[in-house]
Amino acid sequence: MFEYHGWIWLVASDWDDPERAEEERRENELAAKAEEGVSRFRSAIPRLTIVADSDGVPQLIHMHGCLKHGHHGPFEELFEWAAEHLQVSYGLLYYWNDEALEGDRFHVVRLAAGRCTRHRDELLSPTFEVIDLSRPTD
Repeated sequence: MFEYHGWIWLVASDWDDPERAEEERRENELAAKAEEGVSRFRSAIPRLTIVADSDGVPQLIHMHGCLKHGHHGPFEELFEWAAEHLQVSYGLLYYWNDEALEGDRFHVVRLAAGRCTRHRDELLSPTFEVIDLSRPTD
């Protein structure tokens, strides 16, 4: 099983513009980029959605679910794409693949400051000791 939970918070700019027209232009550009990314990866990542605010401006790319079989490749590609095209945005992806060599560990992909980094999770891992309390431990 491949389990994944992730989000990317969409940020148009790292500075406020007193002129609303420029801010709207950046928001429209961000919306177009977010749509491009989601449409590019939607076939490889089930339950990949864009969440918008009440004005219809995209705020969040969200993904979650479980696949019978899967791998982290498309998910990491999405975060790498976001690092390149949505440079001020940030987010996290947690995934767990019980068929991988480290099948009892969650892994984390972190998006921040236009960079995508990978980390071993220490909060939810090892899964058998932390999550599955019905499994006996020695």
